[in-house]
Amino acid sequence: MKKHSSNPVNLNKSLTEYAASGIVWTLAGTSGQTILKLGVLMVLARLLTPMEFGIVGAAVVAITFLSIFGKLGVAQALVQIPDLTRNHLVAGFHLSIVLGLLAGLALYLGAGYIEKLFQIEGLAEPVAIMALLLPLTGLQQVSEARIQRDLKFRMLAIEQVVSYGVGYGVVAIVLALKGFGVWALVGGFLAQGVIRAAIMMAVRPPPFSITTNRAAYLDLLKFGGGHALAEIGRSGAYQVDNLIVGRFLGAEALGLYGRAFQVVTMPTKLLGVGLLKVMFPIMSRVQSEPNRLARAFLRSMGIVAMLGLPFSMLLALLAPEIVHVLLGSQWISVIVPFQILAACIVFRVGHKLCEALVRACGAVYRLAWTQWLYMGMVILGAYLGHFIGLKGVAAGVAVAVTLNFMVVFMLVSSLSGLSLRALGMVIMRHLVVALAVVGIAAIGLILLRNAEFHEILRLAVVSGSVLLLYGMIWLLRPTVFSEEGKLLKSLLGRRFLSKNRENLN
Repeated sequence: MKKHSSNPVNLNKSLTEYAASGIVWTLAGTSGQTILKLGVLMVLARLLTPMEFGIVGAAVVAITFLSIFGKLGVAQALVQIPDLTRNHLVAGFHLSIVLGLLAGLALYLGAGYIEKLFQIEGLAEPVAIMALLLPLTGLQQVSEARIQRDLKFRMLAIEQVVSYGVGYGVVAIVLALKGFGVWALVGGFLAQGVIRAAIMMAVRPPPFSITTNRAAYLDLLKFGGGHALAEIGRSGAYQVDNLIVGRFLGAEALGLYGRAFQVVTMPTKLLGVGLLKVMFPIMSRVQSEPNRLARAFLRSMGIVAMLGLPFSMLLALLAPEIVHVLLGSQWISVIVPFQILAACIVFRVGHKLCEALVRACGAVYRLAWTQWLYMGMVILGAYLGHFIGLKGVAAGVAVAVTLNFMVVFMLVSSLSGLSLRALGMVIMRHLVVALAVVGIAAIGLILLRNAEFHEILRLAVVSGSVLLLYGMIWLLRPTVFSEEGKLLKSLLGRRFLSKNRENLN
């Protein structure tokens, strides 16, 4: 069986070099997409109503769940398999096409039932049209896996920005300006899916072959089955709160909750999803070396705490200003849910990092049960919370997120030998700094509010002061941030590949 060897990776380079390059490019791409999302959201929130966002939000819940079966972990399996062959790629393409078509057909035929489940009038048609996204995803799965496996994170960064900006952003805004309402959002999602598939397949064309061997299918399904089980739990946990809000509180409430969740999770996607994309293929290369895995995880988690804790506090502090500036006065009801969800950002991002290590070790079936437990906790928290309203749902979800991080970290500990005490020391070190800096900024915000300064000015002054204070501490007392500060400094430097080589291994 011939091994696939296009664009081989130089294994003599250190994990730090690959992680640094990958994180920089992934953050660049996700940052660009986040900035675009903020701009697009500011425009669409003033052109469309919470009800219209809620209808499409319900459709996205259904698509996200069906996409699990349309993907079945094929891309992740292609990244994780140590000895990848052309037969694996061919089998992966076959599976992706068939599963994508079946999932799309199931969603199309079940659109009416989904409308009845949510009890949202007018939901069936958007769901049926957006079912096209699932076959599109199947087309580009193998191409994306090859790009990740080759650690070509620059290309992934470019694809993120182009597909969202040209696809979703331009199309959705133009259609919204022309008064298409819900269909503006539907058109944006479809355009983004088409452009993304086209870019992926152009960069890394899938192997167009009819035949392969049975063993290749079995290799993919063995890993993919466990991944799919984990994804059902994870996606269920990420979407079931939307189902509960839409089902019991209505489409308008779902639109409000969805926008609060979208803005809060932007930093999660900025850092967490980026870390998952980068660290999963890198950790997969040293999956049999627990010590290297533990060091890589602890360093990465330190960066998460260093960046995420102050950002989380800042979002909660500036929530009224952020909502008014980004969304407008009709979205004022999302302020309190926004603040509650912001409080658990670090645990959301940390969970992505835990997931990367567990997947890299191939322990997807062990990961699956933790994700199902997570889904159960979200169901319980969101259902009990809905009796209070959106803020109750947000509080229930925040508790579930925190508990889930602790559960998945126990799995990480069993695979890598990393202790809870070591993790706690890293988080506490950065928590103390964040509390001190953001506490000073909070005093300034109170003074600015009392003086009735403009919201945009308050945002700029308070966030700028936090950045300035962190910069001063970094320059005057760099030891406060320990190894994480040194590593992040090397990531931000233009010549980090030749200087400050603090190996993760």
